[in-house]
Amino acid sequence: MFFNEGIDDRTYGVFKANKNITTDIHVDNILNNAPPDKIYFSTDWHVIKYNDKLAEFKINPDVNKLVNNERSLVGDDGVFIFLGDMMDDECKMYDKLPELIGDLKGYKIFILGNNDLQPESYYIDKLGFDNVFEAYQWNKFTFSHQPIEYSKRNTQYNIHGHMHQFWDYSYDGTNYDKGMIKLYYKDDPNFFISLADVIRKYNNGYYINSTK
Repeated sequence: MFFNEGIDDRTYGVFKANKNITTDIHVDNILNNAPPDKIYFSTDWHVIKYNDKLAEFKINPDVNKLVNNERSLVGDDGVFIFLGDMMDDECKMYDKLPELIGDLKGYKIFILGNNDLQPESYYIDKLGFDNVFEAYQWNKFTFSHQPIEYSKRNTQYNIHGHMHQFWDYSYDGTNYDKGMIKLYYKDDPNFFISLADVIRKYNNGYYINSTK
């Protein structure tokens, strides 16, 4: 199951539990041909954020650094996998977002987050991503926004976002396996992390969870 299962789909920034985990030969070939140090992840940018106290929208002050790091790290020959939540779902400023993001580099895969409520064509036509998925399966990995427990996927590892600074995988009453790899852009000094570094950190015991 996904976190927040039972709350209406696309309501209050929450998706339904039953995600489509996709495979695609073309995308697999791109990932297979990219070295692990040229496959980069980032997640939960929330470029335009809603401030509850002020009752107004604010632009994430990190947005320029995020975009510049994507361009310099990924480059034209890399792969960029964004794990969801490009901006807060309460925000209706969809025409402003392309101006803030600009032209990102590399082959770009967008994994829909609970705040990403526009049609898939928006992320391709307006933001320049090459593919949009609810979740994607490749080799030993499933890429998703919200974490997926082991019994609901066919891979050893689940690289995901959504949790921000939190590590407790059992707050919804479900224990998750040791293959969970939670990413959050502020956990990395460059706000990005390569697949090579994800594997290295996992092997060094960095990605803890409630069942470790």
